[in-house]
Amino acid sequence: MFPIHFIVDAFGFHKQVFFYEGLYFAIAILVGFFVAKKNIPKSGIASDDFYQLLMVALCAGILGGRMFHQFFYESPFGFENVVRIFQVWKGGLSITGAVVLGPLFTYLYCRYRKYDFWKLFALVVPAIILSQAVGRVGCFLNGDAHGTKTESVFGVEFPRYGYLINTGEVYEHPEKSSDAWEYSFENDWVQNDSVKSVALHPSQLYEAIADLLLFFVLTVLLRGRLKTDGSYTIVPLVYVGGYAFIRFLLEFVRADRLMQGSDVLSNMQMVLLACVLCCSVFVVLVGKGKMNIGNSKNK
Repeated sequence: MFPIHFIVDAFGFHKQVFFYEGLYFAIAILVGFFVAKKNIPKSGIASDDFYQLLMVALCAGILGGRMFHQFFYESPFGFENVVRIFQVWKGGLSITGAVVLGPLFTYLYCRYRKYDFWKLFALVVPAIILSQAVGRVGCFLNGDAHGTKTESVFGVEFPRYGYLINTGEVYEHPEKSSDAWEYSFENDWVQNDSVKSVALHPSQLYEAIADLLLFFVLTVLLRGRLKTDGSYTIVPLVYVGGYAFIRFLLEFVRADRLMQGSDVLSNMQMVLLACVLCCSVFVVLVGKGKMNIGNSKNK
């Protein structure tokens, strides 16, 4: 695990260290692309336009992920954080920001090109959630987005340093230990000479498994929409509400959970719970034909 795959000392890079996070982010994009590509014939738009749409969503997702990471997880807030949004090689992505900004820019693009946003969104959400699952595996290997301390059988002791892929040797990065080890050290659970964190919940794997389950639900639901000429709006709503529910539960064991304003639920959890309830109500109303959001019928 954490965090080094290889070191590059060529092509303008001087002994640049590349971490698991970036590698699995690239793999997640490729997985999502090939899954979404299968739905091009069903989208009703030309392949070139579909690829443009995916590029818009990808760039917006990266921008949103960087923005949320810098604004909410880096401190103090200032001009330097704004500049670092565009320094993607330094790492740090918030999936919440990607989920917010990606669909927003996609909606604006669809409005501009006069495409059926809800149908397109429904066709790509299985690819999105599958990509998220792959990305969380990368988070696990990178030692970030980890859970709280645990004595359960599921606990994982994360290494402080990473291993070079070509030799298998430990590489002691002079400026960076794994987030899991830093979290353990800051709470006085390990000493400075320790090479592993305490046992922590592998919340990344919990989410990866939950994302895969949601992927199968969305895939089955989408096939049903295609066969019955039903409303495509339901599929994106299930995705948003389902993922919000997953994150709501995971926040109880996430180490970076911020308790604000309540001893029971964090502000993020309250927002997530509101999202789950709203999506649930909308799914019921759309399913009963009492609400029609946009042009969401198969034509």
